[in-house]
Amino acid sequence: VKLVMTRRLLRWVDLGRVKADLPVPVAFYPDVCRLPVIRRHPLPAFVLERCLFRLWLPRLAAAVRASGAPRVFAFFGADARFLAVARSLARRARLPLEVYLVDDLEASAGLQQSQWLAGLARRLEPQVLRSAARVFAISPGYCEHLLAKYGVQAHWLPISFPAAHLAHRPYRPATPDVRELVFLGAVNQLYLDALSDLIAAIEAWNQADNAYR
Repeated sequence: VKLVMTRRLLRWVDLGRVKADLPVPVAFYPDVCRLPVIRRHPLPAFVLERCLFRLWLPRLAAAVRASGAPRVFAFFGADARFLAVARSLARRARLPLEVYLVDDLEASAGLQQSQWLAGLARRLEPQVLRSAARVFAISPGYCEHLLAKYGVQAHWLPISFPAAHLAHRPYRPATPDVRELVFLGAVNQLYLDALSDLIAAIEAWNQADNAYR
């Protein structure tokens, strides 16, 4: 990693601490999170942030080129607005764009009841993903989803973690034999249907004549 480029997502975030805590150079681009009146209105906030970003874009692209980075690797959550940021930066810096997706952008906007943001995702996501050098996704299922939805061939990029302290502990049935499932992830509207399906499957299993519960 040659350079991390990010922004202040919450108004109380100390940019100095962010810069001090990262082992590589950091560049920030402007946002409106410290303007409460604007921040409460998503569409005007998006328009203003786009204008600010365009003003900062020449110096941001210059910082990317000066860092010697060979590509722009765009990682973000459920915010379709960042697609425009990533594409603009890669074009201005004249570098290939690689995108890593963890959330369905259009569905996320729909859950936020933001029709304009869902429309933005619907128009912008296929354009950016089809023009990207590579697209990565958080799971094999998401790769299949992107192929079915946009015809984009994505690659599964698992989340990395240190393996030095892992130890295998073989399962030993207890009495009574009740086995536990651990869900690792967020509990929010995005996962509501899947979690409900999981609970229903567990209940059906426990009501059937199985060897364990």
